Amino acid sequence: MKDEEDEDLPSPPTIFIHRSDTYFGKILAQHLGTTVPGPTEEPEDAEDQPITVDFLTASSAATTFPVTAAWRPLTDPQSVVTPPNQTEAPILPAVKSLIRFDDERQRNKLIEDADVCIFNIFEDNAVNQVLRDAKEAVLIAKDIAVKQKKKKTFILLSTTMTWALTKKPGDNTEKDTEKTEDDEEEEGLTEETFRKRRTHPAYRYHLELEKDVLKYGSDHPGQLTTAVVAVGLVYGLGEDTLHWMLRDAWEGRDAVRLPGEGKIRTPMIHARDLCQIVQSFCENKPSRRYLVGVDSGSIKFQKIAEAVSVNLGSGFVENINPSKLLTLRLIDQVQFDILTTDLHFTPGIVKSDMKFTWTAETGILDALQKVIQEYRLVRRLTPIRILVAGPPFTGKTQLSHRLCDHYHLHYLDVHEVVETALTALRKFIDSETKRRAALTEDELENEPEEESSRLETSQELMIKIEESQEKDGKIGETFVIRFVKETLASNPSKNQGFVLDNFPDTFGHAKLLFGADRGEDDEEEEAESNHDDEFGSAPVPEFVFYLDSPEELIRKMVMERPDEPGPTAAPTSEDRYRSRLKEYHETHPGNENGVVKYCDEHSHPVHFLDRAHVDPELTFQTAVGIVGPPHNYGLSKEDRLEELRKDQEKERKRREEEEKIRKMNEREFLVKRQKNCAEWAMKLEDHHRLRGQQVQEGTANVRDYLLKNVLPQLQAGLLEAARVRPEDPVDFLGEFLLQLANPERAQPPLTTNQKLARASRF
Repeated sequence: MKDEEDEDLPSPPTIFIHRSDTYFGKILAQHLGTTVPGPTEEPEDAEDQPITVDFLTASSAATTFPVTAAWRPLTDPQSVVTPPNQTEAPILPAVKSLIRFDDERQRNKLIEDADVCIFNIFEDNAVNQVLRDAKEAVLIAKDIAVKQKKKKTFILLSTTMTWALTKKPGDNTEKDTEKTEDDEEEEGLTEETFRKRRTHPAYRYHLELEKDVLKYGSDHPGQLTTAVVAVGLVYGLGEDTLHWMLRDAWEGRDAVRLPGEGKIRTPMIHARDLCQIVQSFCENKPSRRYLVGVDSGSIKFQKIAEAVSVNLGSGFVENINPSKLLTLRLIDQVQFDILTTDLHFTPGIVKSDMKFTWTAETGILDALQKVIQEYRLVRRLTPIRILVAGPPFTGKTQLSHRLCDHYHLHYLDVHEVVETALTALRKFIDSETKRRAALTEDELENEPEEESSRLETSQELMIKIEESQEKDGKIGETFVIRFVKETLASNPSKNQGFVLDNFPDTFGHAKLLFGADRGEDDEEEEAESNHDDEFGSAPVPEFVFYLDSPEELIRKMVMERPDEPGPTAAPTSEDRYRSRLKEYHETHPGNENGVVKYCDEHSHPVHFLDRAHVDPELTFQTAVGIVGPPHNYGLSKEDRLEELRKDQEKERKRREEEEKIRKMNEREFLVKRQKNCAEWAMKLEDHHRLRGQQVQEGTANVRDYLLKNVLPQLQAGLLEAARVRPEDPVDFLGEFLLQLANPERAQPPLTTNQKLARASRF
């Protein structure tokens, strides 16, 4: 029977979203793609339900709205709203078909198949081309509906800035010079007078498209159903326009930056509530063609900034020129216009005609805790809470500092926590006492009771602490636990997280800090817990690390540490080791760690890190592998610039060092070369001198030899050749010398004819 009824139900309309790559575009696509059409009933214990943002990563189902969407790749490093390089499609598991907007064929096909077309133009910032794409998509959708005579619903999400210059109700009446704090309750603008709205000059194209969409519905009443929603500042689910404010508070700035004097009232609406309005239009034909999508809150920015700072940050607010936020690129021009335009609306149709479960009906202040939790979840800024425990001298403090530096967490040492708390308590008592002493009796009577009671409470606490110190010589455990709870409940610890260095170190401390099981009958514990009701039990850290190592190995590491020099030096390393180890065994009977015992009883996991023969770096890397990636923004712009400056400075020093080494090597080479050249020159000079001597000595011997043995015979031969004058004197001289060299083998003298014949041959 149930299956037959389901078959008779009409299928949900197919929805096309013209741009799903913006802040609200992603939220809307995931909301519709994971929502089953029909009224939603709020559970009775809705306030007790944990806040989740699971729908942002959930997939669609057969019974949910079928959603198709388009996106546009952008590459603009100057953009604030979009990523610097948006070249990949957004991850939207609930969208059945996601295509690029510039793919005309697929885009037109999705528009043709859609029953409802949603055009979001309030997020246009000129860079992301949202308005231009909306104009094009509206014309295409209108032409397709008219030509094919297919019924379609157009929903245009515009901006309240098209009302920026509209005359406010009561402007003709004489205004009071002194406005009360309740001036937010004055009558505001309503959609009843939307035809008289006057736009901000920068939003005239938004107004033109509003009029065009409404006109298309009037011209084609049987085919087109059109509606325009003037959207206020959208907040929640990670933030967009207000992101800088929550980030200032979360990062722990000295003060949250507030644009101007904070007297501006901006119409606002939570992202989930705007999704509900759009969903109502998708399911039912709108009773009005124009409505204003805002909540009932009409709150000045001063109050919003103060509330954000108190609940998430330091509690202080700093007024700055709005243009500075623009200069620092914390907001874009559209957001700047919204934050500097004073507008006040009174919700009409949204409250009277639409029935849905509001997320923040009365405004952001009443829903601030929910908004902050959504901000942490969507931005993955959940705190990382770590406790490091173990015997003395196992490297707990070293590991704690390494984890704090890696994850940007707050290091909590119980001694530092107590000293800081006492200093702050004394400072508050002194300053408040002096301030109240300077007030008159009338001023004291008119002062809020909270101020005086806070001072009295602080003074009573200080008296009890001093009495405890006088009695026991140290601060009582009750006050130590109180100060640690107060620190863990502070905004910095709740934002980034913390690393507790070896505290609590006993089972009793763990029960006092983290709470005990119900039903335990312990009068002392009951009294202490009643005293600490102001802060309640602290949450047990998600990651508890216990550093374990054999005592012999610990002793060996301690013995290798050098003792402190000087006449007032601390005890020797071995003495310190024995003293601390004895104290540890006294507080941990049976060598059982109190924190480990508490975690075991409460089924909380403990990660044991064995330090036996393990390098501290490996221990740190093991802990990082268990904790996972950081939950923060990473390096800020200033930090990145500082890192870049450091890298450049390091590179400059490296190059200077290389250049210095090169020049030094070059100088050494030149010196060595000059020295070698000088040595080579001296050797060459000695060689030439020796050679000259040898030549001179050899020349004298040769001359004497030639004059005695060669020159007489050669002279005789030359004379004979001159006398005979043969045709070949050289051959003649040779023959002559041969005869002289070998007189025994000499031939008989030639006759005259022979000589002539011989001579005639030549």
